[in-house]
Amino acid sequence: MKAFRILTTITFAVLMSCAREDYSLSPNHIEELHWVKFEQSAMPIVVAGNPNSAIIIIKVHGGPGASSIQEFQQSDWADAFENEFLMAYWDQPFAGFSINDNFPKIADFEVSHYRQSLETVVDFLSFLLPNKKIVFWGQSWGGLIVCDFITEPSNQNKYAGWIIESGLNTNGFRDYAGLRESMIEQANIRVSQGETRWIQELEWMNQNPYDPSFKRLEIWEKYEKYADELLSPFDPEPIPINFRNRSVFLRETIHRQRLMYNLIGQPFNSDLLLSDKVYKFNKDNMIDNISKNGIFIQGKFDRSISVKSTEEFANLSSQVTTLLMYENSGHNPSISERAKFITDVKNYLNSL
Repeated sequence: MKAFRILTTITFAVLMSCAREDYSLSPNHIEELHWVKFEQSAMPIVVAGNPNSAIIIIKVHGGPGASSIQEFQQSDWADAFENEFLMAYWDQPFAGFSINDNFPKIADFEVSHYRQSLETVVDFLSFLLPNKKIVFWGQSWGGLIVCDFITEPSNQNKYAGWIIESGLNTNGFRDYAGLRESMIEQANIRVSQGETRWIQELEWMNQNPYDPSFKRLEIWEKYEKYADELLSPFDPEPIPINFRNRSVFLRETIHRQRLMYNLIGQPFNSDLLLSDKVYKFNKDNMIDNISKNGIFIQGKFDRSISVKSTEEFANLSSQVTTLLMYENSGHNPSISERAKFITDVKNYLNSL
């Protein structure tokens, strides 16, 4: 019984603050694992890179339900960014390696939950690494969280910059009208190239606008097929990437600490994908609150995020936003045009 009380006390103390394991590889490269508690979630953060850098980049992963830490384990961002900067790979609540209990009802679940969890991460890193410039890198779903953070008036002194890669914006997870417009544009190009079958398909599109409520599933499914054919050729899946496996011991530590917490891990709830409430970002009147310059990197052939919505966000925030359109990319410019992405991001970071 005494041992149980001691373990409970230790667990509570760790979850209320953070746990840490260091893997310092050299004076110019560190790898540290931390745990931060937010409401019903214990969230892991791996801080890796050059501790002498004045900048720390918080990786806000997509999905929802993906994992920044998995990307840390498998990618070669060490060579691309960590040699010069610090990176913080954070797994959001109910995603990746995070530990959660009492998954909230979908009806009560909003993107503000993720923004507030990011605020907790920012406060922790600011305490852990004072005087560092915090820069967000939000990809896809993570872009919505970053947008929500940087438009919040009370957060303006908490960050130095932001990078949104094919992110979510003023029109929510998917701007169906914008995506339809991109498909029509590409279909017309196919017609001009002699693919006459798209004449009939364009007639069908004119007669059947997108239905974001999914009440007519057959229409939605047909548009998904159009997106596959017209936009997906530029998505990154077929592009070979020189990912490398690293930090095996760090990965084992994550699993070991999860067992120590003895909490019930809940898998990601796919019902979130059908929730308009959690995806909706509608802060058009608050975009003027953004006080730091940032870059929006968008693939021209993104089949998940509407280019039209991205352009709308960039126009509304033009005083602080630089829009970089990648002409040969879909949803993941950091993969499909990797060298250009690294150069553009480094140029931006070095300007801060």
